Amino acid sequence: MVVKKRRFKFIFIVILCIVLLIKMRQIFFLSEMNYLQIDNGYYFNVFTDDVKKINEEEGIIKISSLNDPLYAEIENAGKYREFVLKVYVDYEEVTIKINGQSYNSFYFSLNDKSLKQISFFLPNDIDESKRHKLTVFLISGANINAGNLSENLTNSYSIALDYLLIFEDSDSFIDLDDEYTSIEMLNNKSYQGLLFNIDYSKGESNRLPPKEITIESGEELKLAYRVGGYEDTEYYAIILMINWNAVEIDNQFYKLVKTDKGKVGYGEFFLQIPLNEGRYEVTGWVIPNPFNENKLNLFPLDSSYRFTINVVKTRKTSSME
Repeated sequence: MVVKKRRFKFIFIVILCIVLLIKMRQIFFLSEMNYLQIDNGYYFNVFTDDVKKINEEEGIIKISSLNDPLYAEIENAGKYREFVLKVYVDYEEVTIKINGQSYNSFYFSLNDKSLKQISFFLPNDIDESKRHKLTVFLISGANINAGNLSENLTNSYSIALDYLLIFEDSDSFIDLDDEYTSIEMLNNKSYQGLLFNIDYSKGESNRLPPKEITIESGEELKLAYRVGGYEDTEYYAIILMINWNAVEIDNQFYKLVKTDKGKVGYGEFFLQIPLNEGRYEVTGWVIPNPFNENKLNLFPLDSSYRFTINVVKTRKTSSME
């Protein structure tokens, strides 16, 4: 009887120790999750050596030169996720260096309750005598096609942050193409952001795009876009990606449009379809007041609803002689 009690006591102590170790590991682990306060989601921030956490109210990043690294910090909770990190300077895609390797798109994954810090360098051909716009994208679900999802389409698949980049010796903002195209106004008063679809009716409804569009390789897809609805600006830049790579809208890597303040504008363009067969994700972002140098606040950019294009082989037509 005494032996059984001792054995039971020993087993109880072992179990208690295991539980305590698990709890201590969770406490230690969660203490590293500095910013994420939700059970399912992810956090993203960019900072420098001088400032651990950028002044997010101003949205300004200051570095001495291109020799200074920047840091992207990501926290993930709720489930395993695959991500891609993208960097744009002056609204055009750039190649960054991570651990001595060059990347247009940096892919990585995170398990539940985990974090990652990525040190990266900007390309060395940026003019350090000028101030620039630095846009950094963290895109979730890089391994997923919207066409495979059972749930509704989403525009909550990324955190994109638009900063003013200031070098130590910079004295003025870089001279960029700031010629805006005035687009047709809609009566739609219930939308704010960016929407791509194949609805050319110009009505007041905001129809989402199909989850998947099948099209032959090398063709063009006519897309409509609705953009605007922000009360404090009438100027916008639109960025479009296919499979996380920059693509042009009307021969421009960033499309500048002008609407009436607080109103939604409408436009159309033709998207060049890739030559290779496969399934591709179509995504976009809108930057309100893109050349504003007074970054009074910093909010994640609004993204379009993500959809898939299924590129199939061009059908050959047979002819009889």
